[in-house]
Amino acid sequence: VAKIIKFKLKDMGLVPNHYVASHLRALYAVRAEEREDWFIHMFTENALACATQLKQGVPIFFASDSSVAIEHALKVGKEKVVVDDKRNQDPKTVEEALAK
Repeated sequence: VAKIIKFKLKDMGLVPNHYVASHLRALYAVRAEEREDWFIHMFTENALACATQLKQGVPIFFASDSSVAIEHALKVGKEKVVVDDKRNQDPKTVEEALAK
């Protein structure tokens, strides 16, 4: 697992201890169509604001169960926000992830 984490950090251009992470569960306990975009946008902006308070001037790794949240984070966070660009792929085994 540690090898995968190091690989993913490097792949996304993140340096250990020089970024913050924010995870938004925008669709927890609801179906995607039940949560309006404006509401997800509000949660996303709040999550990014909280992450910025943790450590200013570093990238924010943002993860969410909502593609609306991810796209909004990239839009409002500009170059400060990093997401896993492989978020729509099926999960891989440890061996497949390391073979890349």
